[in-house]
Amino acid sequence: MTAQMNRIIKKKRIIQFALLASVVLLIVSIWPILYYVPKIPDMPELSTFNNELRKQIRDANRKAHKRPSSNNLGTLGAIYHSSQLYEKAADCYKIAINRNGSSWIWSYYLGCLDKEMSKSQEAINNFKKALEKNPRAYNALYYIGEEYQNIGLYDEALSVYAEISGTDPVTRYRSGNFRRDYYPLNIYAKYQTARIHLNLKQYDKAEETLLDILENYSYGPAYRLLGSLYSAKGNSAASEACMTRSNELFNITNPVDTLTDLLALRSNSESFILKQIDKADYDSYLDWANILINNALNYAPDNKYVISKAIRILFRTQSENRALDLLETHFLNFSDNLSELKEVADILYNNGFFERSARYYLRAIELDPQDTEIQANLVLSMFRDNNTQAADDLLMKFVKDQPGNAEVIINASYISILMEKWDQADHYLEQLEKISPSNPKGLLLSGLCKLEKGKTKEAETLFRRSFRNKPDILSAEALGDLLTEQKRWHEAINHYKLALVPFPNEPSILLKLGILLVSSQDETLRDYDQGIEYLQRLIVHKSCPPDHLIRSVSNLSQTYEHLGNERKASACREFLNNLLQVTSNPRYLIVKLDYELKKP
Repeated sequence: MTAQMNRIIKKKRIIQFALLASVVLLIVSIWPILYYVPKIPDMPELSTFNNELRKQIRDANRKAHKRPSSNNLGTLGAIYHSSQLYEKAADCYKIAINRNGSSWIWSYYLGCLDKEMSKSQEAINNFKKALEKNPRAYNALYYIGEEYQNIGLYDEALSVYAEISGTDPVTRYRSGNFRRDYYPLNIYAKYQTARIHLNLKQYDKAEETLLDILENYSYGPAYRLLGSLYSAKGNSAASEACMTRSNELFNITNPVDTLTDLLALRSNSESFILKQIDKADYDSYLDWANILINNALNYAPDNKYVISKAIRILFRTQSENRALDLLETHFLNFSDNLSELKEVADILYNNGFFERSARYYLRAIELDPQDTEIQANLVLSMFRDNNTQAADDLLMKFVKDQPGNAEVIINASYISILMEKWDQADHYLEQLEKISPSNPKGLLLSGLCKLEKGKTKEAETLFRRSFRNKPDILSAEALGDLLTEQKRWHEAINHYKLALVPFPNEPSILLKLGILLVSSQDETLRDYDQGIEYLQRLIVHKSCPPDHLIRSVSNLSQTYEHLGNERKASACREFLNNLLQVTSNPRYLIVKLDYELKKP
């Protein structure tokens, strides 16, 4: 009997334990819901958002309520963050941090949010928390330095930047959807260090830091800051030289942050994405801008501002077909916007889509019939589209309607030359002679007509008069090319150097002068150091056409080989080989080559 009772008691205890365990498990499972869900902020008013963004917020909110994990709460915060609902984003990040104290990512995002809201001290605190959990979160360290700098704690900022500069960290990136930085993070830290020294009038320290940067990289902001420094010291010549270099380089002032990039990839907010595209475009991260554009077109295909950005970026990233698919919608949305019509028309013309550019120019001229530039571009579009007779008829109509307008007659002369209608060009130039006999453009065009007829001396005289009256890239090149063809290399070199005074950043002048200096048939005229300098400037030049880049690097390769510097010659050859294999933005390759060529 006792044994049976013991069995019954034991069975009851097992049942009781099982029930207790079930209750405990139930409490454990529902406790996060009971504790965290009430803390989740209420959803915002969604009526002003696009359908995809509304759905995105609802889905993320539903997930966070159903399972309030750190990831779900933080993801909801990230969506609010990218939708510029900052207070709600901050609340979600804080709950996510409380939910999982070992995770650093939500502290990092909260720091970024504070940074955007100009809450410097809060940002510093949150970035420090992220670093405690992940000491390799180098961007957090950099942002701490920035925030110290913003609130005037310069010693603390310098200490942070010194830590970054000393460890030589690089911005982390992933392949695929994430950008790769052009420069290591220590370059940005050194640049900020120099800014602080300059602000404190510690000129020697600032100069030393900037020269340290420029020894390895043609970093645009460093040249600009160095120019400001020399100006403050009263060295106007050095200041001007630095500003010249700065003006031809990309203004990349912020390091790549792949974690904030992730915010953009998650975002269905048009306003947020448009800002990110502008930033990417400004810093020449066109591949990244292209990714953002394609994402935006998926969830906001009818947003006219997204479409406008898309056309510009897609053409610059060789995605013409996708851009062309957007033209009809773009035209309907912007048919009364003159500046937009002109800009897109120019893009279409420059990319060889002449029939489409003519349509845009036609609409533009309806809005502004007196715009001589639109008139000329319309005629050129028709001519390039093989509508020669229609183009000629329209050209004559414009001249007839505005007989005393010198600009119209100049355009007519220029287009006639392009059409190889030399007698017609002469006729228009005779009209121009009566209206504006010393017009520099007219003198240039007259010179081109004389050159076509073999009257080289007269052409040279006209080119010189044109350049003297008002220096122009076309007249500078016309005279330089003529002198080069006549093997008057010394005169050509002197002329191109003279042309660099008004046009110090002009790629075509830099290229032609550089080539002459490194490869002139008259060896006494060669100046390898100066020629190499001009050609290397072209490599990192923000406006260097692809063909100029290839010619520049090819000539550098041959020059270095001639000088016996096989390492630099090999770096040039490797660049050209890699350039042929890439279909996207070669900026990273360019920075790498620049770095290699700067080495002794």
